[in-house]
Amino acid sequence: RRRPDVRCEPAASVDGRLRAWLCQHGGALAPSVAIGAVPGAGRGIVNGGPGAVESGATLALVPWPLIVTPSAAADDERVRRHGERLGPGSRALPLRLWLVLEATDPSSAWAPWLSCLPAAAAAGAPALPLGLGARGLRGLR
Repeated sequence: RRRPDVRCEPAASVDGRLRAWLCQHGGALAPSVAIGAVPGAGRGIVNGGPGAVESGATLALVPWPLIVTPSAAADDERVRRHGERLGPGSRALPLRLWLVLEATDPSSAWAPWLSCLPAAAAAGAPALPLGLGARGLRGLR
């Protein structure tokens, strides 16, 4: 696929931080898209420009190192350590645990992406929401 026309520039907005983060890692968001609210689904990639998005246009380019899978999450030392305490679970458990660990880490390198994810389970993403109650957070420490 052809890389969308982008410039790597730091920005203060959630959309700008995600664009800069993707660009620094070899990815891109097309200029025609933005991070916004999707009625009934939470946050997501939306048409940020006037008119329709061209058919076949590349909207997002995500390099493989930024693809998070259950097996990649299971390789994380923190996930293995906590996973041993939790015992066997579903295949999705390591990914969910990794997401929570990253989302609760103020210095996470994944913060620009995590800040764009839907905050409610109603958004349809099975690993969300990313928040834990105080008791759950204490259990991770």
